Amino acid sequence: MAEINLSKFSISAINETDWEVYKKIRLSALLESPQAFATKYEDAKNRTAESWKNQCNEMAQRTNAIAFIGYLNHLPISLCGLYRNKNQDAEWEIVQVWTDPFFRGKGISAEMFAHVINWSKHEHIEKLLAKVYADNNRAKKFYTKMGFRTTEITQSEELMYREL
Repeated sequence: MAEINLSKFSISAINETDWEVYKKIRLSALLESPQAFATKYEDAKNRTAESWKNQCNEMAQRTNAIAFIGYLNHLPISLCGLYRNKNQDAEWEIVQVWTDPFFRGKGISAEMFAHVINWSKHEHIEKLLAKVYADNNRAKKFYTKMGFRTTEITQSEELMYREL
């Protein structure tokens, strides 16, 4: 496989004007990896432009949610979102984690997570949570490599966390 020049990789927090880019990468994620997400592609595809804009506007406020898009040469190839735990202000859940399959195994997801962890520390977040489907061994291995530990296992998913 070709080497990826990570100096051409950048990460940006979503703002209110990014709704079309966010919609495109989110739909790509749902279509390519339907087994990894609770949201179904058809449901997301049928959302209105106003719904996408509202979601991006909420994320741009950075009070209860945020999402980051990873770009390689200005092409969106990776996504990672965070939502505040409604019961614990210092706990946020990582959601919508996805990297274009062509770029997997090349350090893109690790760069995204490093960025998310640094942002979280800056925002005084104490704990990151992730729910991983029990049969998603690649994701569980990656989260463990990123310092997450399993706290609970159900029949369908593992709850993992990382203290910051």
